[in-house]
Amino acid sequence: MAIRVLLTFLLFYISAPVWACSMPDDYRIPTNLQLVEEADLIVLGRTGSGPEEGSEPGLDDFVLLELIEILKGPPPSEPLRVFGRTDWNGQPIPPLPSSLGEAHFSVGLGACVRVFYPENQLVVAMFVNTPEGLRQIGNSWAREIEDVESEDDIWVQAIHEYLGLISFDEASERERAIRQRQSELMLQADVASHAIALDLDRHLNHVHSDGDFVPPEYWRVIDHPEGIVATVTAGENRAALTCSLGNNNVEMMTLLGDETTRVALLVGGQSYVFTDLEQSMERVGFGEPEETPVLRGTLDISDDLLDILSTSTGMAGVTVDDLSIMAPAGDTMLRFSRRCGVILASN
Repeated sequence: MAIRVLLTFLLFYISAPVWACSMPDDYRIPTNLQLVEEADLIVLGRTGSGPEEGSEPGLDDFVLLELIEILKGPPPSEPLRVFGRTDWNGQPIPPLPSSLGEAHFSVGLGACVRVFYPENQLVVAMFVNTPEGLRQIGNSWAREIEDVESEDDIWVQAIHEYLGLISFDEASERERAIRQRQSELMLQADVASHAIALDLDRHLNHVHSDGDFVPPEYWRVIDHPEGIVATVTAGENRAALTCSLGNNNVEMMTLLGDETTRVALLVGGQSYVFTDLEQSMERVGFGEPEETPVLRGTLDISDDLLDILSTSTGMAGVTVDDLSIMAPAGDTMLRFSRRCGVILASN
């Protein structure tokens, strides 16, 4: 999928999973804390060999894991492996650590579980005991196997936090513990603490809602081999940012923009103005949609911008003239910045 097509898709359909596999009407994507509780074994591992490159994909495709550290559960008595491959259409998969609110992009390619892995990559993987032995958890669209940047990655830190919180068995005691820890984390100045606090907020809202909870204001980041897309939603308004291979700037897209004169990225108390604003009529969406006015612009990637993005802990968003589309950054800006830096270095 071309990165511009992915950007357009996310801008219109970001509020809920819209993928190929079907699930029961009452299925709910488990929260990260619920995943940690469900797993019998959670490990930090390193991906090894997978199916032969270029071979036909199949249900017997597995990637071996080298055990680095056990985060939860007893030592496994059998080799660890996860379903999937280390190539996609004959091409290697880059490392794609995701934000706490997202799962690996390949959960959206039909199987609804992760299917692609870089070789020699650190991952956090979750397993359950079955009569046939250890098996990876099979919940659709969930963060059961994720790339991590280091042994102290935000996802690893979050798992350690959640292991302490699931020790509270009684529901009301657990909720009090979660809210207290959430408040403590918000007093910290680092991205990891704020990202975990935001993830705990998603968990509490999930527990107290009947369906998959969608906050009124939120960022989402989807990493893809061709680039990374970040979308911000506030009410009915949305904007999207992308860094893609072959481009040395951030591209912005929004459906707002009649006679727009100024669009800016607001992050870390700084404002970065998009240039080359261009409005066009485009057919976006499924089926045969009507033409819609779409506004695009570009923003040069600088070391200063990447640094601000990677350390921002507050609200971030896009301003379109007098309209602000803002949401809590969590770890989305950090992930976006890191991937943009890698893309810029490779262009």
